[in-house]
Amino acid sequence: MNTLAIQVQDRGIITIPKQLRDAWDLAKGDFLNITFGKKNVATLNPVATIDKGILEASQKALKELRTGKTAGPFNNMDDFEESLGL
Repeated sequence: MNTLAIQVQDRGIITIPKQLRDAWDLAKGDFLNITFGKKNVATLNPVATIDKGILEASQKALKELRTGKTAGPFNNMDDFEESLGL
């Protein structure tokens, strides 16, 4: 296990070292879960998030698929776009 010393800044802000941000593919605005264990041990884990609009569209598509509301297969992109009314 690797150990990194991180200094706490004003208002409790810490900087995640670049090597860890790169390894976890973290960017500004991403979320981390902090799990507190015994003996003052904390574990950080990246959290996968999804846009609410994408989530709702995916849930709707899955519901349609489960109820048999499907289309295709399509021979080409024009046929696919026509099925969508484009």
